[in-house]
Amino acid sequence: MHAQLFLGLYMLVQGVSHFFNLNYFFRYNEKDRVDKDRLASYRKGLAIAYFWLGVLFIIMGLVEKYCTFSAVSFSIIYIVLSIPPLVMLKFNYRKISKVISKIRQN
Repeated sequence: MHAQLFLGLYMLVQGVSHFFNLNYFFRYNEKDRVDKDRLASYRKGLAIAYFWLGVLFIIMGLVEKYCTFSAVSFSIIYIVLSIPPLVMLKFNYRKISKVISKIRQN
């Protein structure tokens, strides 16, 4: 439970960092290569997904401690709720990696 809470807090801090354009978790060399509008869109997408994952980890950690679900139902709920933000992260990363690869080729 404590690992889920700390992981959730880490995800929330990462989401806040990307939302307010703080550069704690972002590489500087990639930041300089990408257009500011695309970078802002990319970071907003990261912020939403990380907020969602952080809240999910915290809530599911508390549910695990205080509720009595079976292990199978808890795991299924956890997987189903975590798939959308992970898909958002994947598509967001794919979008910006195409831009970076085009820049690297030039």
